[in-house]
Amino acid sequence: MLASGLPATAATITNVVTFDATNLFRIAGTGTPASEVTGSFSITMDPTLNYLNKTTGITLSSLQLDGVDFAIDSPVSFDYNANNHTLIVGGLTGGALFPVGNDFALGIGDFASDPKFLALAYSDLVPNTKRFFNTRSFGSSYGVFLSVNGSISTVPLPASLPLFASALALLVFSGWWMRRSRTGDTSA
Repeated sequence: MLASGLPATAATITNVVTFDATNLFRIAGTGTPASEVTGSFSITMDPTLNYLNKTTGITLSSLQLDGVDFAIDSPVSFDYNANNHTLIVGGLTGGALFPVGNDFALGIGDFASDPKFLALAYSDLVPNTKRFFNTRSFGSSYGVFLSVNGSISTVPLPASLPLFASALALLVFSGWWMRRSRTGDTSA
């Protein structure tokens, strides 16, 4: 076994995250909030590093308000704190933490070990009015908000899957070659 003088590093992880939030309420503007916000995204990152306004390694697959697609105004981004394992996902314009325009922000605690839904906020622009709805305070100046009723589901995608597939193919090939060698047929 070879030993290396290089420090050990955590492997990059890839997860598909789905979320569902209910009991949203208006904290500014006019209108009635959606009764349910759902969505999903995939994220690839190293959980030992901190990220701020990172737009690579994340893809928003879906975002819906009451079953209707909701498009955000800016690229999706994420912030991650490796010390407390908090992940914030949202549009880049106001930073992942603060929704601006047609935007959202989703907070997930303990992302690297046992993901927990913290809060979801979204804002949308309607003619001459900005509405902002939230399920819980992010410690902002908007006030104290109700707790969230929501859920998070993460599915890790194993980084070793391509390696496993190539090893399986090599085993199949070597078995075929061994059978062929035993019968004496070594012609190509």
